[in-house]
This record gives sequence, C-alpha cells and structure tokens, in this order.
Amino acid sequence: MAKNTDEILLPEKQTDLSHGQTKIILRTNKQKARIYLNNTYQGISPLTITDLVPGIYFLMIKKEGYTPYTTTIQVLPSYTQEYYIQLVASSNTIR
Repeated sequence: MAKNTDEILLPEKQTDLSHGQTKIILRTNKQKARIYLNNTYQGISPLTITDLVPGIYFLMIKKEGYTPYTTTIQVLPSYTQEYYIQLVASSNTIR
C-alpha cells in the first residue's frame, strides 16, 4: 500500500542504544523487497541499517508484483527503531 509521504511512519518498536548511535530494522511481509532511503538503494528485506545521521528520511520499498510503498521516517539518536511494512499485491498482477 502506498503511504502518504506527508506523515512520518512511527516505529513498531523502539529500544534504547548507546548515546548517539542509530539503528533501524526494516522488515516486510514479503522477503527480498528492495529498500531505498532518500532514493539510494540500501539492500533487501529484512534489513538492518546502522550509523545513520539522525534526521528525516524518505523510505521506499519495492518488490515486483507489489505496489511500491513510500513514506517518511525519522531516525532518532540513541535508539533502535523497528518497522514492519505490509506490501500489497499490485492490482495489475496476473495470478
């Protein structure tokens, strides 16, 4: 499901880290989805990204046969933030 990029997606779970460190964990209901932050490819799901500069990031997740998912996340210092993204099959996919 495409998400409104005007809203910041809140993490499913957030835990403390050492002062100043950052870590985000991105999981999807469909494995091996391509993950991008600020339009830069990061890897495939499930994916853990560490040492990001705290701030606002544009998140995009793509998988063939599924509607691209886009939203905004806020990476906070001193936290691990976990996100679970539900991808939805594209309506033009032949089954």
